Amino acid sequence: MGRTRSAVAAGTARCLEQRGAHKTTMIDIAAAAGIAKGTLYNHVRTRNEAYRLLAEVEVGALVELLTTDADDVMSALQAAGERVATHPVVRALAAAEPPALAVICLPGPQTDAFRATVQDALRQLVGPMVVGVAFRWLLSLLVDAGTTGERNRDAELLAALAGQAASMAGPPLS
Repeated sequence: MGRTRSAVAAGTARCLEQRGAHKTTMIDIAAAAGIAKGTLYNHVRTRNEAYRLLAEVEVGALVELLTTDADDVMSALQAAGERVATHPVVRALAAAEPPALAVICLPGPQTDAFRATVQDALRQLVGPMVVGVAFRWLLSLLVDAGTTGERNRDAELLAALAGQAASMAGPPLS
């Protein structure tokens, strides 16, 4: 991603954390990104496009966590769960603007591609029988982060479930 787009995503994150989704303006995003308003409009035309750009960056980071440590399912799930649960924008929106998080949680044209990307990464990590449970667990962390111990326990249980499902499925057919 280009340097300006990265700055826009980072500026958008800062604004959402500090001001919330409804109070953030394009001028705020440009200032937080350290760019001129005209430059911002060359990359995103609306706040929703800026939010979408941030979501692309964050989904990419989440998928990287899920695929980097694919040999250790539990560690990958723990890292992904920690990122979702403790993300400053998620925590700020959960506290001040829960309906903004509902948009992320619900299927629809704004989120389907992001959901599919995360589900594909999870499918590769935990297998097709566990992907739905693992995905719903990550979504639940948006609303209720729980404690680190609870998240780690849940990741351990999901990893064990993935192992059991894989052993039940048997070797792949050639």
